[in-house]
Amino acid sequence: PAPVTLPKQSGSDSPKYLGCFRDKGSDRALSIRIPGKMSLDKCISTCYSSGYKYAGRQYKGECYCGNSGYNKHGARNDCNACDSANVGAYKSCVYELPPAQQPISAPQQSGSDSPKYLGCFRDKGSDRALSI
Repeated sequence: PAPVTLPKQSGSDSPKYLGCFRDKGSDRALSIRIPGKMSLDKCISTCYSSGYKYAGRQYKGECYCGNSGYNKHGARNDCNACDSANVGAYKSCVYELPPAQQPISAPQQSGSDSPKYLGCFRDKGSDRALSI
């Protein structure tokens, strides 16, 4: 499989290729489908930045993300090249993603008018938590 580069972070590892796995249209192994067709790098980067543990690319650039279940339909040994235009129908090249970098705590401020740090939260590009 082709090497994949993630956004630069201190201490981050590279994604680990786990292999080629079966998938089923009615019961997806990785349940989160990212809309559109994308390259292997884009799929992995999108799943990583969304906080998922696994990324899988299949067919003609379909991208799936998830935290478990990637191997629930068993392994295959007939995926086309993972970075090719067509990996193959119901064949998923799966990568384990490194853990996301831990959030940095904001400095504490005093006073009732000061902003209050609430934490770090996951957001999705298609359904933003904060619209403005």
